Amino acid sequence: MTELKSRYMLRGGNLAAERVDEMLAVMAAHSIERVIASGLHEFLDWLQTQVIAVSNELAHSFFGCDTN
Repeated sequence: MTELKSRYMLRGGNLAAERVDEMLAVMAAHSIERVIASGLHEFLDWLQTQVIAVSNELAHSFFGCDTN
């Protein structure tokens, strides 16, 4: 996202970029064994919720859409 923002001189999307960074950090910190042991369904549910939030933040930042 940082590359897209700088290449096209976009101003919005900071919240989405931060959320993506948080998601990547969480995924990097958890091995697949740990995810399965603590609940694959719960982890995937959390991940899906985060992806939806990123999508909503991008829609709001770049297209002015209110997704609530």
